[in-house]
Amino acid sequence: MKKPLTFFALLCLTAVRLAWAEPARVALVIGNAAYSRAALANPVNDARAMTAALEAAGFRVTTLENASQKAMKQAVQAFAASLDGDTVALFYYSGHGVQHNGANYLIPVDTLENVQNEAQLEYEALDSGYILNAMENSGSRLNLFILDACRNSPFASATRGGQHGLAYMNGSRGTLIAYATAPGTVAYDGQGAANSPYTASLVKWMRQPLPIEQVLKNVLNEVRAATDGKQNPWYAASISSDFYFIAPSGVNTEFLAGRASAFRAVQPVFVYLIKMTSSETTPPFSPTIARPHAPEASHVTARHPQHRPARHGQTNCHTRPTARTGRLSAAAARG
Repeated sequence: MKKPLTFFALLCLTAVRLAWAEPARVALVIGNAAYSRAALANPVNDARAMTAALEAAGFRVTTLENASQKAMKQAVQAFAASLDGDTVALFYYSGHGVQHNGANYLIPVDTLENVQNEAQLEYEALDSGYILNAMENSGSRLNLFILDACRNSPFASATRGGQHGLAYMNGSRGTLIAYATAPGTVAYDGQGAANSPYTASLVKWMRQPLPIEQVLKNVLNEVRAATDGKQNPWYAASISSDFYFIAPSGVNTEFLAGRASAFRAVQPVFVYLIKMTSSETTPPFSPTIARPHAPEASHVTARHPQHRPARHGQTNCHTRPTARTGRLSAAAARG
């Protein structure tokens, strides 16, 4: 009788510990610059900088550079399929982006060859709402959606009364949406710099042990100062707990506090069962026998980054792509 009880207790204890584990971090990063017209300078550099910062924060990252519409759709579908209730999902895009009829469209590098005005975007570009819906429908625990998109339309010369900037987006519970600038306004590309003002500041603050909303507030202040108040990053969030890219020592990371409390509540029962089945006499039940030791408690409080592997002139928006190991190029995605 002792062995089955011991096995059951250990099995339950293992299950609770697994449920208590940190969620996987998964990201899709896209940087589009090599357009046939209105080419951009920094989106590929921005995508590479963001990839490095995310990998340092323990994300598993898929990166596309100068991607076609087909490649972007395939990447989004694979990204969504990799998400579940135990993942933190992050999407980042840098490149041309425009709004039309209240929807925001991310522009693949092959789209401008086929599109003459915004009315054709529904068929030739990628609706950002499609990506956000795929993330939210996956059931992922937290969705981070970041757009450092070109705010002025590359179709301005072919249309009348074109709208500047991107439109406001609604996210569901557990979603944070961050823009390089406020909806309806134009962002800077970072002329003469390696990255856009927004991405340069964002990757800098992501490496600090701060909650994500404090990171974005610091980015806002830094970008506003660098652009003389002309660019004001903006975000909207419906998240109930702090998320850290790099957590400070002694702080429970994303949504772990509730799981830790649940584990501590049931742990005495499992420890009692194990002791009862491993001794000749049954000890009286006491929750004090299961009080976690300090080393065990510290197991969940710190996330190590190695857990997994001014002013600038305003342009049309935002260098030449190079092949990199582990990255998807547009050509590779098509093939």
